[in-house]
Amino acid sequence: MTKMRLLVVDDDALLRRSLNLQLTRAGYEVHEAEDGEAAWEMVEREAYRFLITDWNMPGMSGPDLVARIRARKSAGYTYILMLTAHSDKLDVIVGLKAGADDYLIKPFDQDELRARVGIGVRILELEARLQESLASAAELAVRDGLTGLFNRRAFDDRLADE
Repeated sequence: MTKMRLLVVDDDALLRRSLNLQLTRAGYEVHEAEDGEAAWEMVEREAYRFLITDWNMPGMSGPDLVARIRARKSAGYTYILMLTAHSDKLDVIVGLKAGADDYLIKPFDQDELRARVGIGVRILELEARLQESLASAAELAVRDGLTGLFNRRAFDDRLADE
């Protein structure tokens, strides 16, 4: 199984490096972005299924980045953990309403961070298994179980396309 790729977005280089080391030791492939704009460019170039982002950054804020990611149409789900010093309950609500899946307040406990990342990874693995099951069901719907040949349904669909 391939390592889960995580994108860590924070304007604090020391914190990014610390998160990179912690998560790499936990078995993840970690990439870094110094702000929301850089993260958006990276997400546009290659899909990241897991993102950890700060709130306050120059240019594009964390909630703005999250909202932009949620607004785009992509093949798979992106799990987003908001990691921020904003500890007010209203801030938590704003972050979650923007589309974050989880919210962790700085300073954070390393074990809690790893546990929350583990939760996100489990959710993404469940989504991947669900997508595989749906693809398998779609294939079964158009092929004969005994011969493996396309069935009447597939023939009718193809005829309509032609």
